[in-house]
Amino acid sequence: MRIRFSVLALTVLTATASAPALAGGVIASEYPLSSLPEQIVEEITSVSKLAKQAQQLEEQIQSVENQAQNMVSLPMNLYQSLTSPIGKLISVVNQAQGLSYAAQNIPAEFQAEYGQGVSSLMPNGYSASLAQWSQDEQNQVQDVLQDYHMTESNFASTQATLQQLESAGQSASGRKAVLDAANQIAGLQVEQIQSLQSTIMQGNSAMLKYIQNRNIETNQKQQSIKGWLNGAGNDADQDLM
Repeated sequence: MRIRFSVLALTVLTATASAPALAGGVIASEYPLSSLPEQIVEEITSVSKLAKQAQQLEEQIQSVENQAQNMVSLPMNLYQSLTSPIGKLISVVNQAQGLSYAAQNIPAEFQAEYGQGVSSLMPNGYSASLAQWSQDEQNQVQDVLQDYHMTESNFASTQATLQQLESAGQSASGRKAVLDAANQIAGLQVEQIQSLQSTIMQGNSAMLKYIQNRNIETNQKQQSIKGWLNGAGNDADQDLM
């Protein structure tokens, strides 16, 4: 599946590389200078990278969790090793939300460029599914943090995260709570981003396939016209002889 997508994406982008930027709006905050096909490919690439990063972060945090299982309290040096992966985890959460919101807008861009008829090509409820994903993702993170008497605002940025970690690290129970919460959120992110990846892959691959077929059809028409013109020119030359 990965190989097929790579070939499809390369074909579409190669075919559109020399053409003017496609009509329709561009999601400025996400892909300010990209054409529509480039945005579609970039979303699939980005969500794949996020899925891999989430898996790596889960493994890092789980490693700390495993080390702490037989300890009465979590040592400060071990707790401090969580600072980097938790900061990156919060970044992954925010990036996944941003990607979901951007992907919700792509079908409208696609229809604006190719007409309302292409809406039937999209999976049923594509944008609605992405919107529901965003809400579910946010609710799950909030639920975990509330279980450990934290709030999402405490982890809204890297700086806020570091301040929260420093504050919680003053007590053994606080350090353990942060570790347990981070471990749960990391596990949720792996599942959630894999789900997001599947949804985006399904919808965006359908759009890329349509664009590829349209480019092939356009090229065939151009070749046909070129052949006809060449034939007409040859006939005219014969008439002049």
